[in-house]
Amino acid sequence: SPKEAAEKLAQDFGLIYDSQAPPRRRYVRQKTEAQKFREDRQRCYRVLSDYHHLLKKWESDHSPRTPEE
Repeated sequence: SPKEAAEKLAQDFGLIYDSQAPPRRRYVRQKTEAQKFREDRQRCYRVLSDYHHLLKKWESDHSPRTPEE
């Protein structure tokens, strides 16, 4: 088994084998101001683009088809 293999390797190389793995640390990478700015700018462009497409769709769906309309 993997545990037995680890114990055997530790014994062969004179290492201390601790079967309890240390708790994993979770590192949270902090974003730089430039990264935050780029993300905000991209979100703004995306919102404006979506709104533009909605307006174009509304215009095509609701524009008069004939001069009488």
